[in-house]
Amino acid sequence: MEQMKTGTTILGIKCKDGVILASDYRMTMGYLRAGKMKKIIPLTDKISAAVAGSVSEAQQSTRYLQAELRLNQLKLKREMQVREAANFACSMLYSNIKYPTSYNFMYCALLIAGYDLHGGHLFAAQPDGSIQECDDYICDGSGMEFALSIIEAEWKKDITCAEAKHLAIKAVNAAISRDIASGDAISVFQFTKDGTKEVFYGQNDLEVK
Repeated sequence: MEQMKTGTTILGIKCKDGVILASDYRMTMGYLRAGKMKKIIPLTDKISAAVAGSVSEAQQSTRYLQAELRLNQLKLKREMQVREAANFACSMLYSNIKYPTSYNFMYCALLIAGYDLHGGHLFAAQPDGSIQECDDYICDGSGMEFALSIIEAEWKKDITCAEAKHLAIKAVNAAISRDIASGDAISVFQFTKDGTKEVFYGQNDLEVK
C-alpha cells in the first residue's frame, strides 16, 4: 500500500543564543499509522529544515535543496547564509504554483533554521512560496494548535536554547497526546555558534537529561 501523506507537528523557537527546531516522528496514511520518518533534515552543516506535508514531496524537496545549496557553496566558495537558503526554498515553492511542471514535488511546508555569521535565524516557507522570518516561535502541521497553545502560554522574551528545548518537548508532547497523526518520538535540534546538534530524542520531557 502506497504511503501518501504524513500528519505532523513541527515547531521552531528563536532564542537569544540560537534556534531550536522540534518535531514528532509519526508517518500516517489517512487514519493508519504507516511508520516513522525523520522530519528535521540537514540542508548544510549549519542549516536544517523541519518538513510538513506529503512524505514523497518533503523528501524530494529537501534532497533538491541539499544539492542546490551544496552547488551554490562551491560556486560562491563560502557557506550559505540561512536567509539565502530560505529564499531559495521559497523560490522553488513559488515555482510549483506558477509553473507546475518545474518543481511538481514541492507542495510542502518547511521551517528553516540555522546559525550563520549574523546569528541564529528561523524562517517559515509555505507551499505557496511565501516566506516569513520568525523572531519568536512558529508551529506547523496537523498538531500545531496543541503545540502552539503550550508555547504561547509559557514562552518568554530572551528565552535560552536550554529553556526552549524543554518547552519544545512539552509542546510536541502535548500535540502527540491529542493529534492522532503525530507521535512515536520527539526530536529536538539546537543551532548555536557552537554548531548544530540533536539535543533530545525520546518520548517526553521526563527523559530529558
